[in-house]
Amino acid sequence: MKHVGIIGGIGPEATMGYYRAIIAGVQQAKHSTAVLSEISIRSIDMYRMFSMLDREDYPAVEAYLGDAAEDLRHGGADFGLMCGNTPHIVFDGIQRRTALPLLSIVTSALQEAQRRGLHRLGLLGTKFTMHHDFFTSAFQAAGIAMVTPEGPTRSSSMPVSWTSWSKASCATRHGRCCWVSSPAWSPNMGWTASCSGAPNSR
Repeated sequence: MKHVGIIGGIGPEATMGYYRAIIAGVQQAKHSTAVLSEISIRSIDMYRMFSMLDREDYPAVEAYLGDAAEDLRHGGADFGLMCGNTPHIVFDGIQRRTALPLLSIVTSALQEAQRRGLHRLGLLGTKFTMHHDFFTSAFQAAGIAMVTPEGPTRSSSMPVSWTSWSKASCATRHGRCCWVSSPAWSPNMGWTASCSGAPNSR
């Protein structure tokens, strides 16, 4: 069985959700509750990362998370993941700084959207996720429309998504991708679903 490495703290509630979801997914796949995954967590300071992003110091973010990934690799992890959308702004740069293979939330969320046959999604997240195109460009390249709130609605999406989604249960997230109804935004935007990705735990 593979040893999973989690770059956590992005934020703490999401880290716990990933931990539980991975264990549940493995036990479901093995049809046994007497099986536990080997999981290592390297928790970072989320607010330190946000400060780097505010300064647009992307090399510093890459180095910070790349070092965290290397810590996981030296601890025996076979692959790693980051339990948040935001650091995927510099996913490729982080991957270049570590020999540990990293799973991408964007790729996993896209695969899940395709599996579900979805064609138009709304994206909610931190201000960094909302103002960069790393999510939308990947989905649009696959023929899936990705829309975001505008104006005051966009500004209010970060606290709403952060407070509600980061504390969502594993049952809500399904261990794969967080698909939630968004009555405050969907009617005006024509969304069929809203999305915040998570790597498949299976």
